[in-house]
Amino acid sequence: MANSQIYGYIQEAYSNMYSRIQAGEFENKIRYPERPTQKDKNHPTWLEWRDAKRAYDQGESEAVNKFRQACAHQFGLVGHVKEEKVWRKAWDDGHANGYTEILGVYRDLAELVL
Repeated sequence: MANSQIYGYIQEAYSNMYSRIQAGEFENKIRYPERPTQKDKNHPTWLEWRDAKRAYDQGESEAVNKFRQACAHQFGLVGHVKEEKVWRKAWDDGHANGYTEILGVYRDLAELVL
């Protein structure tokens, strides 16, 4: 592909992924549980909270995984030797600011490796 074709492909992939983020496709569907006020860690409400927190964490992990797979597919990096490095750098640089920031870094790095 010529540089202008790659640029157009990357921009289209970014726009599609941005729309999917805005639509909430990658949100954790499990609500973060309210932390109990009792101080006894063996109290039943703490044990319930712990189990609910584990379910939330699992949901978050699945949402992030879905996002990563969608990025790799959308940008044409499925099976690419550099996809792992692209993801790790995008995650490290962007996750504190959310999926949109991760997507921007992923886009920039995908353009370099394609």
